[in-house]
Amino acid sequence: MRLTSNLQSYGLATIACVLAFALAWQLDAPSSCFVLAVMVSTLYGGRGPGLWCAAVSSVAFGYFILTYRVQPASGLSSCSRFAVLVGALLLVNYLVSAKLRSDEARRKSDEHYRVVAETALDAILSVDDKHQILFANAAAAKIFGWSVSELIGRPLAMVLAGFPSDGTSKVTELAGRRKDGTEFTAEVSFVAVAEDGQHGFTGFVRDISERKRAEEALRTSEHNLRLMVNSIPGLVSTMTGSGDLELANKQVMEYTGKTVEEIKNWLPTIHPDDRALTAKRWRHSVETGDPFDVETRVEGADGGHRWFHARGLPWRNADGHIVRWYILLTDIDDRKNMEDALRSTQARLSRATQIATVAELAASIAHEVNQPLTAVVANAHACLLWLSAQPPNMAEVAQAVDRIIRNGNSAAEVVRRIRALFRRAEAETNPLDLNEVLAEVVGLLRGDIAKRGVIVQAELEEDLPSVMADRLQLQQVIFNLMQNGIEAMDTLTDRPKKLVIRSRRQDTETVLIEIRDYGAGLNDFDKSFEAFYTTKQNGLGMGLAICRSIIDAHHGHLWATPTEGPGATFCFTLPLQSAHTTLSSGSSARS
Repeated sequence: MRLTSNLQSYGLATIACVLAFALAWQLDAPSSCFVLAVMVSTLYGGRGPGLWCAAVSSVAFGYFILTYRVQPASGLSSCSRFAVLVGALLLVNYLVSAKLRSDEARRKSDEHYRVVAETALDAILSVDDKHQILFANAAAAKIFGWSVSELIGRPLAMVLAGFPSDGTSKVTELAGRRKDGTEFTAEVSFVAVAEDGQHGFTGFVRDISERKRAEEALRTSEHNLRLMVNSIPGLVSTMTGSGDLELANKQVMEYTGKTVEEIKNWLPTIHPDDRALTAKRWRHSVETGDPFDVETRVEGADGGHRWFHARGLPWRNADGHIVRWYILLTDIDDRKNMEDALRSTQARLSRATQIATVAELAASIAHEVNQPLTAVVANAHACLLWLSAQPPNMAEVAQAVDRIIRNGNSAAEVVRRIRALFRRAEAETNPLDLNEVLAEVVGLLRGDIAKRGVIVQAELEEDLPSVMADRLQLQQVIFNLMQNGIEAMDTLTDRPKKLVIRSRRQDTETVLIEIRDYGAGLNDFDKSFEAFYTTKQNGLGMGLAICRSIIDAHHGHLWATPTEGPGATFCFTLPLQSAHTTLSSGSSARS
């Protein structure tokens, strides 16, 4: 197709040359004819056909016209005329080609701007110096509800109220008006233009009513959210992803008596005893993204400190990066005071339970003390007999005295253990050998065990690791569990009364103690640990509840479990000495 077009252009140039030659042959103006031919060839064919026409015209002029039609005075004159003609032909070709290129560039530019204007989502308007609309694109017709032809020639005030008389180059908001009379918020930006001595304005108009509604909804949502946050019965704040305070609700400022700027450095408001642990937990959460959880004391506006349970959760973006932390501090000061009061009450109940067991131990105490005292009397009589012999048997006397000393110490040890069990003293944790504590309690119950005909089977693991605990409190727990097992087998007649005691290492951090009896068992294992629940005719129902509170205070766990065959098994675990330090540090922060 393009080849055909080129052939036509060159054909047109050739025809123009032929016509120009014919006219030049007849007329006395050959130069003008050939210039006109080049001009027509270039104008309708382009630069290439124009040059072709110029070349052919130059040959025709030089060979035919100068030779046969024009008789110059000298050869120099003919050459000059030929050179002038060639220069004129080339200049005409250049000028016409440049004009064509310029017109084509302008046409393409106009087409480009037309496409941009027609496809723009914003309205584009051009007005003259009297604010009459000269141009409007399709988006303007869509936004204002008028057709393009209806907008042309109309005053700009018809669609935009309050347009400044001098125009404006800055972005501003005006009231837009549609054909149906409805108004909307328009974002307007006009700039002054001048063309061919005519002044006017061209600009963009954007319907931002949806954006304004969204902004208003966002402001309302933010207002409602702040009202909701301020009504939360707790101290709420937000932190940046790096851990810096960002915002705080009204309760935070009312409690601390400080502004948000003043509490950006919030660590000094933490109680000195809790500050290191709180800072450590917060740094760990910021670095790892783990939830923040700590119980700490916070200073109030009155200078006093109250207990708060601080919890924080991270908010992550689409890439998984933490961009904000949400923190809630719940006041637990009253709960902590109640826990302290409850611990005090439990301690008093524990004391009452200890005293209540005195009557049950009376026979055992008498038996335990009577045995060494009887031996002391017997050895004293023997000592007298050996001394009255002639001669006195001093060797036997020495042995009898030695036995008297040992039996006296045994009686004193029994009395010491009984007194220690019922002496009121503060809990004191020390490294303990649980096998040794179990043996001590078995020694205390030896008389009762013999009286009731119970067989004690001890399965104690050798080299059992030490635990950190209060010896007297553990004695009380083990004593209570063993005493319950012994009493549970009182009515047995069809099988042996056997009490099995086991100790072993459960895992790398805990030791397990099991005390099993072969009695009637339990109906409700969980309910057995409730206060004032008892299956004994004269029981108080406090023993197991107090035992559980003691084990819980030692970071352990006490439970009952059914067994294969008759009876029940009571188990408790305690952390090893190596694990107790970590648990105690966390517990001290909570208490």
